[in-house]
Amino acid sequence: MFFTECESLAERQPNLAPAVEKIDAQLREMRTAEVIRVDDLASFLGLDPNQTSAVLEGLTEAGVLREEEMVECPDCGMAVLRSDYDAVMEEEDEYRCTSCDHAWEDGTVQAVITYRCGTNWPEFPLDAVRETAAGPYVGAALSYPKEDRIFKNQGKTWLLVYDGIPKSVGHSVGMAYICHLLQSSGQDIHAAAVRGSVSGDGNTTILGSAGEVLDEQALKEYRERLSEIDGELAEAESNNDFARKDSLTEEREALYAEVGRATGLHGKNREASSDRERARQAVSAAIHRALRAIKKEHEPLWQHLQNSLKIGEFLSYQPDQPTSWTT
Repeated sequence: MFFTECESLAERQPNLAPAVEKIDAQLREMRTAEVIRVDDLASFLGLDPNQTSAVLEGLTEAGVLREEEMVECPDCGMAVLRSDYDAVMEEEDEYRCTSCDHAWEDGTVQAVITYRCGTNWPEFPLDAVRETAAGPYVGAALSYPKEDRIFKNQGKTWLLVYDGIPKSVGHSVGMAYICHLLQSSGQDIHAAAVRGSVSGDGNTTILGSAGEVLDEQALKEYRERLSEIDGELAEAESNNDFARKDSLTEEREALYAEVGRATGLHGKNREASSDRERARQAVSAAIHRALRAIKKEHEPLWQHLQNSLKIGEFLSYQPDQPTSWTT
């Protein structure tokens, strides 16, 4: 095995030896302090969750790993560090999920124990040949060239490399917003466009500073079309034209939704500024949460982003020197 602590654990508890061997092989491929969840690791390696938990606890006692408590969104399952959650709750009295924007309540969030690299995680490059009872092993290198800049999504985590230092940070929508800005270096992008690009709605409309969501002429045309649809629906029903009826019904529902989106109480047009402000607040808050998570794991990168990101209604990445990122 690669880790001497794994060898020792397998010798002390032979019943765990097969699980230890698989977990040892997986850990030696890890380049950074990735978040390990017992159920995820057990499922990935085809192991019993109880045995997986026992191995991770043993490696935690040996200092190879460390435990970190996280809390999960009751709506989408997104997890964040308990310390980050508690800090936000102290400041804002509410935590909104960075993935689905669901408001968390203390009585509904679920705690989960995760593991990351501990104080005894090897600092030497894993590409060095290390003699073990199983023979020499050449692992993956920990180091990156100093000029490498990587901000890459890996599913539940993001690989961040800056100044040759690799770190891993949990996924959040704020990380995706930052990545989008890095991909568009030097460009001013409206918060609504950033949110739309990340969510997959690339047709997000950027609203004017004092304009309405729909002007009066557009609303008039929508309402006229709704009146026409009522007549056409009656005709389709009398002719038993069910396909036409379904099509008209879908069109009517879409128009009602658009008119409802554009108007407030009593049919009064809703000002576009409220949409702009909500987009600014949501995107800015998500980015600031992501920056706090980055600071905890990779302070040099956090400092660079603090100096280079412009956050507000319009956002941009404006580094002092041209910087290219792998995303």
